[in-house]
Amino acid sequence: IIPKAIQLLPENLQPKISITHQVRPDLIDETLTEYKKTKTRFNIQPFYENIAELLLDSALVIARSGAMTTAELVFLGKPSILVPFA
Repeated sequence: IIPKAIQLLPENLQPKISITHQVRPDLIDETLTEYKKTKTRFNIQPFYENIAELLLDSALVIARSGAMTTAELVFLGKPSILVPFA
């Protein structure tokens, strides 16, 4: 969903965006293909060891709305879009 949404942004805005995206291993190739259609800088991994650093450096976090994630984002004061996991 995220790469397709980025594709809809004006092309002159896309290079100003840097995305770090944690993706299930079975979806990495598909996600990479979609991001390559954009002009954004992106880093796609199945897991990040330095998540605290990445959260601190982020301007916006899009994540599932688990209790720990929500608590961390509130503590850090980071703007976020939280998606419920059903």
